[in-house]
Amino acid sequence: MARDGIEHRHLRSALEFAVLMAKEGQKRRPPLAFPTALKKYVSMTRIPAASLPAIRRIIDHDDEFRRRLAVGALPELVDPVGRLWLERPAGWEADAAQLIVEAEQAEREATATRDLQRAEKRRAAAEQAAVRT
Repeated sequence: MARDGIEHRHLRSALEFAVLMAKEGQKRRPPLAFPTALKKYVSMTRIPAASLPAIRRIIDHDDEFRRRLAVGALPELVDPVGRLWLERPAGWEADAAQLIVEAEQAEREATATRDLQRAEKRRAAAEQAAVRT
């Protein structure tokens, strides 16, 4: 977790976007500039969770690259927390924290709903087995 209190996993979409832009930017002529430390991540098909902190530090230390990423960070490519982290408008940390709380609550509710549906299916199956017996 960084100074802003946001866990690296919450920034996965923005970090993966940064690596993708570095990779795709090399196909252009002239190639787009990116932090050289990102080079070792460009060839990865999936960024492992253990690499997220390092990628985050690389982007945090290159404000120009981060600002360029923010311009292209469309909602289809980067989630709201990631876009806030890239753009960093005034008060972004509080907004990101609120979005994270809401997303985690939605995930808990979805998990509870799935668990309830599974339990209902097991109960119905047990009732059918009892009737057949």
